[in-house]
Amino acid sequence: MRRSTGVLSLIACLTLVGCPTSTPAPSPRTPQLVDVRLVGQRVCWPFTTQGQTFTFVCPALPTAVSSGWQITPARTPSVADPTTSHPNRTAVLTISGPSLTEIDVEMVLSEGTGHNKLLKPVDPTRPPGPGEVYATSQVGVSASDTGNGKTWTVTVVVSTCADYRHVQIFDRSGSPASRSAPLDVYLLRDENDVYCAGVAFDPSFGEIVGRPGPGDPVRPPPSGPCPGGSPRQVFGVCENCANLHPRSANLYTGYEGCSWSEVLNVFGYTGPAATKPQLCTIQQVANKEACEGPP
Repeated sequence: MRRSTGVLSLIACLTLVGCPTSTPAPSPRTPQLVDVRLVGQRVCWPFTTQGQTFTFVCPALPTAVSSGWQITPARTPSVADPTTSHPNRTAVLTISGPSLTEIDVEMVLSEGTGHNKLLKPVDPTRPPGPGEVYATSQVGVSASDTGNGKTWTVTVVVSTCADYRHVQIFDRSGSPASRSAPLDVYLLRDENDVYCAGVAFDPSFGEIVGRPGPGDPVRPPPSGPCPGGSPRQVFGVCENCANLHPRSANLYTGYEGCSWSEVLNVFGYTGPAATKPQLCTIQQVANKEACEGPP
């Protein structure tokens, strides 16, 4: 009797109401760059910074073609107080792709080697927002899916001491996951806008942010925040996370803190969950050339 009931249920499923079916995962597709918001401009000419030259074609947006965007000038007037200025370091990318897919955002650590760092998405509306993309491995990500397509807003913070950051954005779908070819976006600074010396520390971003520029009001310096009231000092940080650690993969970051121990902690080399010591090398250097070589 039970067997007959089961057969009847199967017949009803097939002939009357239909059986539940799983929806196949959409195929990933190379993301499209829809818009870029930053203080600066799109680069449509050979662009040289710190001895490296980048060349881009500039098709109309949206596009899946590699593109370059210059962050300039080094400092911009404050909206809250136009008599002061602040470092110019944020780019907001609008990305489109298929519905029901996700994106992975990675930073290229060594050009042409395929050695990337997967970045952690954080809520860009929740303070303090994403930190500097290399120092904290973070990007701001929010998304909206209409059913006919999906749009992501990706916020990238670039250190004032970085001549460029190269990010790749992949569309991802399915289980096990498959990924599309990457969308390449370069965020560039003219070497005259690279600002490393004389910096102040912003704990929200874990990186150098720059002291007041020309014409900024001069205020009495605060007492030092480090033990004993001493001021923070600039540390030249040289990292290499590439296989076999060739010098060509060295990456320099300027960081201001109280001690080298603080640097190791912020950059992920100490602590119970630290994994970078097994993958990367880190050393203190005098300047960018000592890390990456002459431009």
